[in-house]
Amino acid sequence: GVGPGVGVTLKNEKSKGRILAPCYILNKALVLISDDDGKTWRRNKGNFCENIDECQLVEMPDGKVFCFGRPKGGGKLPLSVSDDGGETFRRLSAVEPETPQCQRSVINVPEKFILPDNLENDGRYILLSAATGHGGKDRTRTEGKVFLGRIDGETVKWIKTYDITDKEKYASFEKYADFYAYSCLCCMEDNTVGLLYEAYPSGYMTFAKFSL
Repeated sequence: GVGPGVGVTLKNEKSKGRILAPCYILNKALVLISDDDGKTWRRNKGNFCENIDECQLVEMPDGKVFCFGRPKGGGKLPLSVSDDGGETFRRLSAVEPETPQCQRSVINVPEKFILPDNLENDGRYILLSAATGHGGKDRTRTEGKVFLGRIDGETVKWIKTYDITDKEKYASFEKYADFYAYSCLCCMEDNTVGLLYEAYPSGYMTFAKFSL
């Protein structure tokens, strides 16, 4: 399968214009690569991304590509990095937050995006959308949150957290009022964040828009 989520078009001069599409197969992750604007595709040269199945990619200004995976059974986020434009990946230590086994969306924050608290946007900021299992109390697909983070070197640090799940709005869903599963983030032209997410098991998609 592809993603789920989005692919990335690399900007660093080393691999500028290369398109990476994250995929998963048999509980492993890989990357499909196109160097001709999507006309032809091939697999990355390495074995796999050293992550667990569904994954998402972000690129840093120095050209490193980070792959955030889905933890089998839940837990910290599997993380790996590529130094060669997505051809090969090496495993890094898993990072917070701990989440249930569920797809998450991870994207770059564009450098033109104005960040909160007078943070200087140097292209190293990312957004993560994930279910948190009642805030870390269990491994259920509940209580969605968006995390604003930053990658320095190969270290991921989360700076701010935004609550997404609206229990009152979805009270009619009864036991699924705080359900949160698959999602897809984007940064909007008006400096807001757009989020498409699954608010009911395989039956209801909703769109949220908010400011950081």
